[in-house]
Amino acid sequence: MAEKTGISRGTLSKIANEKGYNTVTANIDKLCAYFGCQASDLMTFIEDKE
Repeated sequence: MAEKTGISRGTLSKIANEKGYNTVTANIDKLCAYFGCQASDLMTFIEDKE
């Protein structure tokens, strides 16, 4: 997936495994193109409780 999307393996690992990891929108765009989906299929908004 890293090779096909151009997103480093480290970044992909952080996106998948670190709760609250922030990434750039370009990476979300690349993942959407790879999976053929919308951003809302990949992530959920969780309101900050503060």
